[in-house]
Amino acid sequence: MPFSETLDSAGSVSLCWGFDSKQETITFQLACKTSGWVGFGLSPSGKMDGADIVLGGVNPNGTTYFTVYVIHL
Repeated sequence: MPFSETLDSAGSVSLCWGFDSKQETITFQLACKTSGWVGFGLSPSGKMDGADIVLGGVNPNGTTYFTVYVIHL
């Protein structure tokens, strides 16, 4: 992906993204060192209300899960 940013000083969290103007899509790749779960959110105002949030992680048996939320306060 053409764009990337390290999100913490330890280099444990990095975000890559790219967009396709013809299909009008944005693709994100979040890579982080974690032993449990991770959350990622986008907000038009920078606040929780109206934010789209994705939570994901690895279950003890090795399967993964992802859940999408839209926050309305």
